[in-house]
Amino acid sequence: MNFGLNGSENFEPGKQYGFFPAGAFAWVPSSYEFIRENVSWLNFLKLRVSYGVVGNDRISSRRFPYLTLIKEENASNPWGGIGSLTEEQVGANNLMWEKAKKFDVGMDLHLFKDKFTLTLDYFKDTRDGIFQERKQIPDYVGLIQMPYGNIGRMKSWGADGNMEFYQQIGKDAHVILRSNFTLSKNKILNWEDTKKPYTYLENNGYANNVQRGFVAMGLFKDQQDVEMSPTQFGTVRPGDIKYRDINGDGKITDDDKVPLFAYSGVPQLMYGIGAEFRYKSWTLNVLFKGTGRNKFLYGGSDGKSFDGYMPFNQKDKGNIMTIAYNPENRWISAEYSGNQATENPNARFPRLYYGKNENNTKPSTFWMGDARYLRLQELSLAYNLKVPALQRILGINSMNIQLMCENLAVWDSVKIFDPEQATSCGQAYPLPARYSLQLYLNF
Repeated sequence: MNFGLNGSENFEPGKQYGFFPAGAFAWVPSSYEFIRENVSWLNFLKLRVSYGVVGNDRISSRRFPYLTLIKEENASNPWGGIGSLTEEQVGANNLMWEKAKKFDVGMDLHLFKDKFTLTLDYFKDTRDGIFQERKQIPDYVGLIQMPYGNIGRMKSWGADGNMEFYQQIGKDAHVILRSNFTLSKNKILNWEDTKKPYTYLENNGYANNVQRGFVAMGLFKDQQDVEMSPTQFGTVRPGDIKYRDINGDGKITDDDKVPLFAYSGVPQLMYGIGAEFRYKSWTLNVLFKGTGRNKFLYGGSDGKSFDGYMPFNQKDKGNIMTIAYNPENRWISAEYSGNQATENPNARFPRLYYGKNENNTKPSTFWMGDARYLRLQELSLAYNLKVPALQRILGINSMNIQLMCENLAVWDSVKIFDPEQATSCGQAYPLPARYSLQLYLNF
């Protein structure tokens, strides 16, 4: 057990100190004689649980946020004078430490004479007293600026673990398999905001930084489809994206934005798989890494990165990707193609438009993609060379010659640019494959 008594000048006198205790308990069943005699394949088992509270005083970018700051203005005032005093910052005189309550339960396991080892943990973090600007104080209170307070609350939870398996193969060889994973989620429990007309517009109950957007229903089929549908954005024609009227008011507005996926470009699941094979002086290593539950939007989460994806979005500037150049991927009017089949309501791209199309560049399910991937991150081959003459003359015990290859291949559904750069819509320096020949001298 332990505790901390921490103080900070960021809080007003009398509230500067916080008390933060923590404790942990572990039990090792494998240490009992009964287990050792009857479960010979179990070498080690440890069960762990811990709970603690930690504090955070860096709750604002401003120093001394509890102070109310007054500034002088030289502008004329309604009473005919020159100069006035006004509140530049409303102090949070009830400011306290932001606290995180952390819970963890885990297990350490060794089997088959330590050939197999496993570590698993489940964690939960509940954060209270998040420093946030107030939003629901009425105007008649007469505040120049909304004050701040410890009113935010959210939780995060998940699991992580790692595994290793070792197997001797004959006298001169062995193989080691390794893997790890991390799964993490979060949810806002309380975030003060202005009153929303619909619950799906609120932050409470959703993940932090949840991606919001419109629900696309394909492309408009014809002019009748446009006229019979709710009002969209700007001048809409057949071949433009058609959005669902979520609230049923007959027009598409920001009130029709709904949560699309939990995190914008941040995977909920990350994992790695590796292996090592050694035979005498040779060693072969391979490492894969990957992600799961990782959605993104072509064109960016705010709809402002279409310049490298939407043809002619900047008029005469920019390139056109091969997939957009292919007529099979676009909606094309039958008046131009002479074929009704080109008016495909499920095409990957809407109709061509010279310049930015206000309707088609909104964040929506139409542009939603899956950024999951599996990458061959590293592949290396090493040889350990021992030359007795070098040891006698130069004191070099051995030389390790290694060929290292990185970022060799990736398997994903994005295809047109690297899945790790999906949120930038390809407008980032690409991840290169690298090859290096390395020499290590061991003295």
